[in-house]
Amino acid sequence: MKNFENYLLVSDLDGTLISTDTTISQRNKAAINKFISEGGQFIVATGRDIHNTLPCLEGLDSKGSCILFNGGGIYDFNKREFLTCEFLDKEKVIQDIKWILEKHENLFLLVFTKEETYIIDTHQILGLTILKERPTFKFTSINNIIHKEWLKVIFRGPAETLFQCNEYLKDSIKKDMIHTVFSDETSLEVLPFGVSKGAALKKLIKLKNLQNKKVIAIGDYDNDIEMLVAADIGIATANASEGAKKSADQLTVSNDEDAIAEVITHILPTV
Repeated sequence: MKNFENYLLVSDLDGTLISTDTTISQRNKAAINKFISEGGQFIVATGRDIHNTLPCLEGLDSKGSCILFNGGGIYDFNKREFLTCEFLDKEKVIQDIKWILEKHENLFLLVFTKEETYIIDTHQILGLTILKERPTFKFTSINNIIHKEWLKVIFRGPAETLFQCNEYLKDSIKKDMIHTVFSDETSLEVLPFGVSKGAALKKLIKLKNLQNKKVIAIGDYDNDIEMLVAADIGIATANASEGAKKSADQLTVSNDEDAIAEVITHILPTV
C-alpha cells in the first residue's frame, strides 16, 4: 500500500497554500506532488473562481476536483464542468445590497457567476490596477448583470464598515436566506444559506465516493472554519484568525513557512 493512499488533503489557497508574496513555494509543490504520487488525494477549497484558481495549480499533479466560491461550486478538472452550484436568491437580497452600496461610499462589490466575476464600483474608489491582479474581472453595474445567476457577492472595504454591514444584513434578511462570513478583514462574503467549504467538502466526499479516506483540512480564516470542523483533522496555520485556530484540532507553521509541506512531512505520518 502506498504511504498516503488513505488520505484526502484539503487546502485553502490564500493565506494557506499561497505565501504572502502570492506564490506557492517549490517546497510546497514538491511535497504535494510526492503526496499524490504516493496515493494521496489533494484538493483545494477556495473563495476564488475557476479562472483565478487554475493558474495557482500550475506545477501540481492534482487533476481531480476543487471547491470554489467558498463552497458555492464544486468543479471537476477532468470533465471541465461544475458538478454542483448553489445560487443566491437575488430577489431576496438585491435591495439590501443596493442600499449598502449607496450608503457606504468606501465600499465596492464583487459579484461571482459561473462564467465571470464582476466589479461594482459605484463610487469609483478603485483604479484599473485591480485588473492587473485579477485580469479576468470585469467592471459593470448591478443592473447589467441582474439577469445572471449569482453564486456569491463580496463587499470590500474597511473592516469597521463591513462589520456594520454584516449586522445590517443579519437584521434585515431572514436567517435562512443567506450566510455571511469574513474571508479576511476587508472582505465580507454573502453566500446562499447553508453554503460553506465544509458543506461542499461533505458533498464532494459523497460524489467521489471518498468516505473511506481520512480527511485532513488546513486553512487560515473564518471562511475555513466549517471545513476544519467537517474534516477528521482540522489544521490551522500560525497566521490564522482566532476563530480558525479555535476550531482546529492542530496548529502548524504559517503560510510563509511552507505550511502544506510541514503537514505532509511531519503531521500526516503521526495521524
